[in-house]
Amino acid sequence: MTKVLIVDDEPDVRSLVRSSLALARQDMTAIEAADGDEALSMIYTDRPDLVVLDLALPRRDGFSVLEQVRQKTDLPIIVLTARGLEEDKIKGLQLGADDYLTKPFSPGELVARIESVLRRSVPRERKSGVVETHDLVLDLAARRVRREERTSTSPRPNSTSSRSSRRTRARRSRTRRCSRGSGAPSTATRRST
Repeated sequence: MTKVLIVDDEPDVRSLVRSSLALARQDMTAIEAADGDEALSMIYTDRPDLVVLDLALPRRDGFSVLEQVRQKTDLPIIVLTARGLEEDKIKGLQLGADDYLTKPFSPGELVARIESVLRRSVPRERKSGVVETHDLVLDLAARRVRREERTSTSPRPNSTSSRSSRRTRARRSRTRRCSRGSGAPSTATRRST
């Protein structure tokens, strides 16, 4: 289950964000903080998966919280604030916010942004295995490509293309034999009659 820390001094906003999480495609649980100091404490003790952070907070503002968190962790943070000026957005993103959304907000859009940030923040497993095609060998785990030298330019005897070409040659020779020995008049003979 994904744990989301909602940091806002207004209980109504925290409640709206909490109820918005029900729209998510994955299970999310909310924990809440009403000021910056409480938020910092909860970030290090409760270890949320993502923080939704207001900037206008008592005691310690959201910019300060953002800056302090970024010194120690890459925890995904979405700023959700009434501060919609361009310089505030730029400052928030430069301090390390993963996304910035202004109030009033759409609950559906907030959840879509939360899911998007979470998708980008989860480390992806490397694909493993080796893929061989023609004269190339792709080692996905090592991220290497090498060309294998073939001693013969003809296809391997077991290969599908070799088998299908043998079948085609066999069909052609049977067809030629049948038309010669069938006693059917040739095309030239049919035309003259």
